[in-house]
Order: sequence, then structure tokens, then C-alpha cells
Amino acid sequence: MGTGSGIKKAYLNFVGGRKNIILGTFTFFIPVLYELFGFVGTEQSIIPYTLPATVTNSLQNIFGTKGAMAYFASYYYFFVQLLVLGGLACVIFFTEKSWVYFLAASICFIVDSTIYLIFPLAPPVRTGAAVPIRLNLFHVSDYIITAKYSAFPSGHIMASFLGFLICRKENFKKIEALYIMNTLIMSFVVVYLGEHYLVDLFGGILLAVFAFKMANYIGKKYMTTESQPLSPYSLR
Repeated sequence: MGTGSGIKKAYLNFVGGRKNIILGTFTFFIPVLYELFGFVGTEQSIIPYTLPATVTNSLQNIFGTKGAMAYFASYYYFFVQLLVLGGLACVIFFTEKSWVYFLAASICFIVDSTIYLIFPLAPPVRTGAAVPIRLNLFHVSDYIITAKYSAFPSGHIMASFLGFLICRKENFKKIEALYIMNTLIMSFVVVYLGEHYLVDLFGGILLAVFAFKMANYIGKKYMTTESQPLSPYSLR
């Protein structure tokens, strides 16, 4: 099957399901919904929690806060995450049950936003507990980060690990390897920069697993219910 026919088949599969369109549209607008936190003044009313920046300080002492590593991490944090999110949307588009994975992404966003409002956690970069490497070298990147006290869980790790889980289930071997590799590199990057604590990484992974399993459970329940034959009494 050629590339053109593969894209056509994926497109027909996607538009052929109303749930794909509804959940796909919601997922597409998640960045817009995220930015709305800034318009409603959420940050101004928050008193964030903090944790010790022990690991971040150790990494910054080892690798320094200027030079090649600092630049690499700062730009990796921003640009690679955009590729992760864009790639995740493309991966989901080419699956048979796109709506299930869009549902997983939506669950991640809803749970993450709820945690942010209930337990706002300020990362080291916001507290002065670590050198704000990215803010010093690539300050413009901070303009689109609306929820500045949402360290737990890590959205970067959550999105990357969710991509890994989806690719693993769909047997997209090469892309699966890229997502797990990015998860490992990004884990170092976000802690080194002071954007997250170690606990945030585990929180991101756990949330991705939870959303993935929940979405697949709902998908299986829906398909089972949908395939059950109608009772003759239901027609009366």
C-alpha cells in the first residue's frame, strides 16, 4: 500500500466515526483551553506549594548553567515538545480507533488541570531555588507557558509516555523507540532546567498509564455494548 492510499484510508476511517471527530476536535483545542488559565487569572489567585530542588541543584553543579548543555536543554524543552505533541496527533490519526486515544489525551488534560487547581506546585525555576537556565537563554519560550505552577505532574513526560504506550499497542516500532528515547532525554532536561522535580516525572508517567488504560477500558466496554444483539423485548 502506497503512502497516498494509506493516508486516504486513515482519513476515511477518521471521518467515518463521529466520536473520532468530536474527541479529535476537543483534543485539538486543548492548547487553547490551557491558555485560558491565563485569561481567568488563575495564577494571580494561587499560593503554590514547593519542594526541595536537591536533584536540580546537583545536576546544575555537574553540567553547569551556561554553555552547550544549557542551550541544548533549553531549546530541547521547547521545540522537541512541540514535535512530540504534533507527532502524537499524527500517530493517533493513523490508528483504527482514533477516538480511544484522543479520549486518553483528553483524560490526561482534565486530570492534569484538576491537579493544578487543587495542588499547584511551583517548580524550582519559579522559586529561586535553582538557576533559571531556560529563562535566561530562551526567555520568549515562557510566553506560552500559562500554568506556571503546574509542576506536578509533568506534562512533557506525560505526553511523551502516552505516545510510547500508543505506539507500543499499535506496533509502531520505530516511533515507539523515538518516544521512549525522548521520555528518557526529556526526564533529564526538565529536572536539569529546574522545570520539574523527580516526583513530577513519575506523576506524568502514572497519569499517562491511567489515562491510557481508562480510555481503552471505555473503548472495550463501548464496543462490547455496541456489538450486543438487541433483545426482542427492546423492540416492543
